Order: sequence, then structure tokens, then C-alpha cells
Amino acid sequence: MKKLKILIIAFAVMFLWVGSIYALNVPKNHLVSPHWVYNHINNKNMVIVDIRAPKAYASGHIPGAVDIPFPSIMQDYVGIKVLGNIASPQRMADIYRHAGITDRSIIVFTGGGLSEFPLGYSSETRALWTAWFYGLRNTAILNGGLARWMHDKLPITVKPSHPTESNFKIADINLYSRAPYQRIWKYLETRDAVLIDARPSAWYEGIDHDKRFVKHGHIPGAINVPFEKFERMNSAGYYEFVTPAEARAVMIKAGVSFRKPVITYCNTGYWASLDWFVTKFLIGKNDVADYNGSWTQYSRLPNAPIVDLHIHNYKK
Repeated sequence: MKKLKILIIAFAVMFLWVGSIYALNVPKNHLVSPHWVYNHINNKNMVIVDIRAPKAYASGHIPGAVDIPFPSIMQDYVGIKVLGNIASPQRMADIYRHAGITDRSIIVFTGGGLSEFPLGYSSETRALWTAWFYGLRNTAILNGGLARWMHDKLPITVKPSHPTESNFKIADINLYSRAPYQRIWKYLETRDAVLIDARPSAWYEGIDHDKRFVKHGHIPGAINVPFEKFERMNSAGYYEFVTPAEARAVMIKAGVSFRKPVITYCNTGYWASLDWFVTKFLIGKNDVADYNGSWTQYSRLPNAPIVDLHIHNYKK
């Protein structure tokens, strides 16, 4: 009987040990620290995705990280005038398969944490938003990126990773995380949502010189909350996200109310993904969507009303 009890205890310990290796969920705010990643780096389901360019990846990266350069997850749709749109299901499924990603993966996206600014964490948030749209929920961003990883004196390598290709298939598409232009048209008629323009003020005011657009300004009723307000340079020399309390304060000061659904937009849905991430995961607003077509599409829509603060009128 005593031996049986010992055997049961041994199996229980083994079960808990195995569970601690394989059963892992990211924090509710979907931000993780370098030490969180390092402590779980041997988890077989952990996939660290480096979104930097191949040259930057080759110069040094987190051991085991796979390189999925950020531009590869975006796709231009020339016929409908949408630039930087979300890549097609087929392309993303191929990318995830080649990276060894499965529906059980814990995915951590990381960039440099320094060199991308003023684009900041928009590459990471756009990568996470894309994964979220295609059904991958156990996803996070390395807060501080590679710069914080190196600051914490954790190991890096130049050895490329060659993951085993998975059989990943897209089984779930979260349509509510993406707002099509028809949703914006409904907003214009009903004002049934809060529309956030994530672009720096020059684009919002219509004084930018961005040649991608035939018109400049912003969508009527949109509140300008530039994406860079949600990240800052740490005293140690890397960029990090602001705290949830600080993020909420920024939104409230700008005049954002969370009583209605939130839609974010920018020029290509890129900066908007950062406001989407902050609103959804740091502030905790569940019904938030990214208008992926954003200004590259909206400014070309027939009869779309536009506010141009530079000349103080509506243009059609």
C-alpha cells in the first residue's frame, strides 16, 4: 500500500511537471518580459517570431526565434485601392506552417525595441492583430523587444532556426476584429461607434504630404489619438508600452468614451493596430476593430465625406 501511494505521488509530480512545460497561457495584457520568455523558452509550443528584416535577424536574435519579416504579412490589393492590407488566408497559412506554428502554439512577437521608432511597436501589434484575426489567440508581444532582452543580458545567437513545418490550417477567422469600409459607412450614418484616428496629427489635420492619397484629412467624427502616445523610451534605452492606467488616461483626455464599440484606423491599418491592441488588451475594451483599408481606401471612396482642418471644410 505504501509503495502504491509513492507510485501515485510520483505520477502526480510527473503530470504536474509535464503540464508546467506544455500548458502555458500568455498574460491577459498580451505583453511579456524577456525573463518570462526565457523561463519558458524550452516549452515545445513556444514560437518566438522575429518580425525584423532578414539582415537584422541574421545579425543576432533570440535563440530559437524564427524570422517572419513584417512586410510579408501585408498585401496590396490594387484593384480595390487598398495598400498594406491583411495578407490572404492562403499566404498566412503558408507563413505559419513554414514557421512551425500550430493551433496550440504560444506565439511571442518581437522586434528590435529601439530602431523601429517612430514606427514603434506597430509592426508587432499588426503581426499580433493578423494572428488574432486568423484564429491564433495565445499570442503576445515582447515588451522592450530585443533591446530589452540584451539589456537583461540574456543570450542571443546568429544561428538561424529551421523549424519543422506544421500542418496548420486556418479554422477560425475573427471577423469582428476587422472593420470593412461598409462598417465605416454605417458609422457615418448612425455614429454607433467611437472612431479613433491613430495617425500623427499632420495626417489627421490634412497637412501631410503623403503622395499615396488623393485627398487629405480625416473621417468626420474621428478622435485623434496618435499611436506614439502609448509607448515611451525607458531610462535603460529601449521602448516599452505605457501602463494600462496611463493608456486609459490618454484615451479619456482625448475624449474617447468606451460606451460604444471602438474602431481604429490610420493610413493602412498599421498604426491603427497599436491603438487596437492598447484598447483591447491594456484597457480591456472587448468590442474593438481595426479598419484595415484605412485612409488609403477611404480617401478614394466616391462621395466619402472628409474633414480637412487645414482648410476647415468638408470635401467630397
